[in-house]
Amino acid sequence: MTTFTSRSLNKLMQEIFLCVGCSEEEASIASEHLIESSLLGIDSHGVKNSISYARTLENKIIHTGQQLELIHGNGASAVYEGNLGFGIVLGLKAAEKAIGLAREHGVGIVGVRHISHTGRLGTYPTFAANKEMLAVAMANAPCKEGMRVAPYGGTRGRLATNPMAWAFPRANGFPFLLDMATSVVAAGKVRVHRDKGQAVPEGWLVDLEGNVVTDPNRFFDTEDVALLPFGGHKGFGLSLLVDMLAGALIGHEVMYEPVKETLAEVGQGLFLLVIDIKKFLSVERFEEEAERLFSHIKRTPLKPGVNEILVPGELEQRVRVKRLREGIPVDERTWQDIVAFSEKHGVDAKKIAREAL
Repeated sequence: MTTFTSRSLNKLMQEIFLCVGCSEEEASIASEHLIESSLLGIDSHGVKNSISYARTLENKIIHTGQQLELIHGNGASAVYEGNLGFGIVLGLKAAEKAIGLAREHGVGIVGVRHISHTGRLGTYPTFAANKEMLAVAMANAPCKEGMRVAPYGGTRGRLATNPMAWAFPRANGFPFLLDMATSVVAAGKVRVHRDKGQAVPEGWLVDLEGNVVTDPNRFFDTEDVALLPFGGHKGFGLSLLVDMLAGALIGHEVMYEPVKETLAEVGQGLFLLVIDIKKFLSVERFEEEAERLFSHIKRTPLKPGVNEILVPGELEQRVRVKRLREGIPVDERTWQDIVAFSEKHGVDAKKIAREAL
């Protein structure tokens, strides 16, 4: 494990994205997205994914230079075609459009069909929350490679991880953020354990016979191991909801058989709902009510071994402060992939990263 400053990694990420055909704007948006994810401690959606994105861009699986193409709009809602454009970039553009609709109508609903992988979903509602909005995002992935989550009571993958994220502003300067897969964990967290050579906790994976699986390699080596939904029937039910909102409602696909083999062929469906708080009450009053609620929660008597109750978003912000000060850790496998890919394209990753702590 090597530690790097966020600034040096950001510069390196931008160089990598530029060399595979991204514009300066696309490279900047994508780099900031990945760095921010790593700063927050969400390594499964951070720098670890940089070369995966770069390879798909290099091979024209993800298309640079795409704009959101309006399919239809009606008052507070709009649906766009993504044409398999760079999801991290188009997701931010879609959030901007939803915010604009919310400012005009009080609420803005935007759907994007066939958008390539949108990265860390919490990015988009956080972007809206920082503009004094309350926002929800959902994304589905109707393809065979995404079919890795077993329904409640089942042992074979039938659904994708179907994430959802909610955010709203807080008076303390950073937003409330609940960003979660409807599976017990995102598939990327299984990958993090694999790359670190660590077993996954019991309760994450199951084989066809219903046996507990703790070897993360088995999840990637065979389709006979599936993730479980979080909370049993609760995560399963929410996953179905995501498929209906981010799939059916906006005219994108839902999970079914037969589906396309890969996400690159069909893309994700992205559903965004943004509410302009000021159309209901002042932002200050909203934030005061939030802090009253959170203060009430934090005064709860604690279980043995627990020092504090944290509100969603607080832990990540503390990690962010720490990593801005101490640097972002990158596992050896990821770093070697970055170096090899960079050298192939004439980028001196080691030189750029000499600011490593």
